[in-house]
Amino acid sequence: MKVNLWLEWEDDSFLSELERLKNIAQVQDVDAVPYHCPGGFDWNVSRTGTKHYTYILTSGDVSLLFNRRHAHGVVPTVRVEIGSVSCWKPGYLYLYERLIKWFRLLGGKVVQEKVSEVHLAADFIGTDINTLDIINDDRWIRKGHKFKIHKDRRNLEGISIGKGDLMLRIYDKVYELKMKSPHKQPVFAEAWGLKRFNETHVTRVEYQLKREILSQFQEKINTVQDLLDSLQSVWKYCTHNWSRFCKSVVNRNHNQTHARNDDFWMMVVKIIWSGVDDIIRSGKTKHKDMDSLRKQMRGLAMTISLFFDVHPEDLDHIIAIAQRVIGDDLTQLYREDEYDFIERMHRKKNELFVNV
Repeated sequence: MKVNLWLEWEDDSFLSELERLKNIAQVQDVDAVPYHCPGGFDWNVSRTGTKHYTYILTSGDVSLLFNRRHAHGVVPTVRVEIGSVSCWKPGYLYLYERLIKWFRLLGGKVVQEKVSEVHLAADFIGTDINTLDIINDDRWIRKGHKFKIHKDRRNLEGISIGKGDLMLRIYDKVYELKMKSPHKQPVFAEAWGLKRFNETHVTRVEYQLKREILSQFQEKINTVQDLLDSLQSVWKYCTHNWSRFCKSVVNRNHNQTHARNDDFWMMVVKIIWSGVDDIIRSGKTKHKDMDSLRKQMRGLAMTISLFFDVHPEDLDHIIAIAQRVIGDDLTQLYREDEYDFIERMHRKKNELFVNV
């Protein structure tokens, strides 16, 4: 979820602190410096900005972008971006409300709020995408002009309909987690109530809506509360009016409103968007894949041990060498610059967890 905010600050002390930290990152020639700020929030402050925003703060998959523009101007003064993992746990509304309270603590008053982008997704556990025939464009009634089939060699990844302000993606979520997002695997296994993320097939139906389309609904969606109040009607528009997957090939010469929905699409249509504003999931979510990092460490340890002419079957010697080398290197790094070592650890912690 992405939300644009226009904040009016009591003074510029917070933005001045961000400027100071950004300058430190540039002087130290590092990507970011850690920032433990009022309210107990921990962020990494980036050394660079973007086209419209001077300062970037990140914590896990949550990003805040700030500028020094006027709160009553055209360009937002703050952009809030909450990634998919944090939307699930601890929950996008919980995080967003905490951020709004934090802005107030810092002396920031919300003058205007506009949801910029939202993804509505439903996962169908046990549904194999290859059995659905969704690649058959003749069975679709759709307003989106673009229709694309996505394959990795012979493996069907999914399809996409539309482009830009409104797009539908239907894809193999298990395959995506395996190939692109291994650090998210435990999160989705928990979300699906499975022991392993790849225990069964999971097909995801996901609509991506941007500002232009959100502002065109009869009840215009500006605030996050507007979005919460409109979730069911937005889903109905997407699955009834904008796109439908039919039971058989659609006769384009007849009234298409009489075309019957496929059984799978009937499940999609019946999704109920209620109670999402009460969801808070406790516990920290990791935003890096520890298994992959451990595999890398094992490989490096094995290679390093060979520099000491170790016998390939002498496991105890290999382990001892790896422990000694990593211990010596960490100790040396700490003793050479204790402050830098601690800063690095804080920075890595803020990359790994959302500390909000």
